[in-house]
Amino acid sequence: MFRCFQGFENLKELEAGVAMILKGLREVNIINLSPLEVLLEDFFKKHRDYDVARLSTSRKITRDSHQELLSAAQQCLDTANEERINMDKQLEEL
Repeated sequence: MFRCFQGFENLKELEAGVAMILKGLREVNIINLSPLEVLLEDFFKKHRDYDVARLSTSRKITRDSHQELLSAAQQCLDTANEERINMDKQLEEL
């Protein structure tokens, strides 16, 4: 299951671990990792942007603002899931 990574240090550790795994996969050169790399770069950028936004806003968020943030996050997750499904289909075709 996925762990919730909090804070910049944990994100850096996760990013370093993913980079090591991708490096190993690139060396094997079995599949095209470009789509996965794009998704991961986007994920890490959004996570960093989220951390910055979270730190720069007050701790009190109105219910409406909170709902808007949740909706935006859900849209990002839905998009990433659709892209993952498409990538899985492409991998199956190989």
